[in-house]
Amino acid sequence: MDAPFTVADGAADEQQYSGVFHLDIDGDRFTIRYLQRAGWQDGTTFRLDDLDFAGPGRRALSSLTVDTNLVGYTLVHGDDFLEIDWGGTQFNDSTYFIGRFNVSAVPEPTTFSILSLPGRRHLLRREKKG
Repeated sequence: MDAPFTVADGAADEQQYSGVFHLDIDGDRFTIRYLQRAGWQDGTTFRLDDLDFAGPGRRALSSLTVDTNLVGYTLVHGDDFLEIDWGGTQFNDSTYFIGRFNVSAVPEPTTFSILSLPGRRHLLRREKKG
């Protein structure tokens, strides 16, 4: 994309890129509509990163549900990004790609480190009196 993309409520965040595709991101999903007949060269990727999911606590992308008629793409995602390898795919004005973000809460760090401390023996000595 040409510049950072900020998601806003409503149509304000919809953008068209190079007359090739239209992108709309709304809440828990994004839609890509292709606008003409063409194809992507090998090595062409579409990436959304620095994703920040609203909700209580820290939330991360756990999976993506995809509805598309685009053939031959591959998809990789992490906690806060997704990348679609478009290389070698063909599309036309009826091609679409809809992704729904599936997010989950990231557990807060706990005190498991206490369990990993090396074991120590404490020797108790009793002095004999007498």
